[in-house]
Amino acid sequence: NGRRIVALTVDHGLRRESREEALYVAGLMADWGIEHHLLVWEGEKPSGDIEARAREARYSLMAGWCLKNGVKTLAVGHHMQDQAETFLMRLCRGSGVYGLSAMLPVTECWGITLVRPQLEQQPEDLRNLLQQLGVAWKEDLSNQSEDFFRTRIRHYLPELEKRTGLTRERLAETAA
Repeated sequence: NGRRIVALTVDHGLRRESREEALYVAGLMADWGIEHHLLVWEGEKPSGDIEARAREARYSLMAGWCLKNGVKTLAVGHHMQDQAETFLMRLCRGSGVYGLSAMLPVTECWGITLVRPQLEQQPEDLRNLLQQLGVAWKEDLSNQSEDFFRTRIRHYLPELEKRTGLTRERLAETAA
């Protein structure tokens, strides 16, 4: 519909493979004729609270690029499982009702509109779509590391559903 579409990839530089993965995305975008920019988190990395610091760096880099380049809307790829995980993480930390609403589909922050169009999508559906398009899935190996709170929550979700019937769908609906 005449809008300019730009893809941004953030290389946090936290894993040896991250640069290669970011370049893979850049190649895909080139193949599809989509403008792409690789943003790199420069400088020394923190030794603690890496999840929060990486998130801050990622949004700072992306929002900064958008503001500098006149882009008013930033769409990110959070999906239903991300929403369920965020809800449980905030519940564990004692958030109130506002915090338990987890990620909003549309929010104004950093001087831009942040949209999350895939919050109702299952991650498996997104992987299947990529497979149908012939796009190889790249898994961030830190998503398997029990060092991170979100990963521990992610690994617990199937057990929670099995033992209580509390699904990620229900968690995401509750957050909404």
